Amino acid sequence: MNHSTRRLTALLAGLVLAFAFGCERPTAPNRTEDATSGATPMNADQLPYAPRGAAAAAAKARAAAEAPAPTAGLTGAALGQKLYTSLACVTCHTLDGSRGLAPTFKGVYGSTVALADGTQVTVDDAYIKESILHPQAQLVLGYPPVMPDLSARVTPEDLDALCAYLKTLK
Repeated sequence: MNHSTRRLTALLAGLVLAFAFGCERPTAPNRTEDATSGATPMNADQLPYAPRGAAAAAAKARAAAEAPAPTAGLTGAALGQKLYTSLACVTCHTLDGSRGLAPTFKGVYGSTVALADGTQVTVDDAYIKESILHPQAQLVLGYPPVMPDLSARVTPEDLDALCAYLKTLK
């Protein structure tokens, strides 16, 4: 396995773990018994070991997604920057131009990207919003269809803020 394949495998494993444990997970801080089995579920912070590698990345992404985002009073790009973390975009989209599990956000706004269906599209507000609300509609060439549908988690104001933030990433 070469370095790129190992890195992609680790990123994919982290995404799978983050998605599997981060969605629809109870947020109660205390342990409760499962009514059907009597088992006591454990949260990641109760594990007797510290997660490493992909598990640590997944735990960070999960914690970021579950943490209440202090967004009160924020607007525009500042709100978009907070949403980048709280919606776990940070899990797959880099800000430094390096390749991740999904396209980098550095310099993406206004650029033209090739899509998996052979067409090209300019990354503008409409494309970004469509990609967040319907992530499988226009897949970027060379990237797997792993982004979750965020339509139930974002407001129109959130979409505008994310677009404003991406415009700042030169």
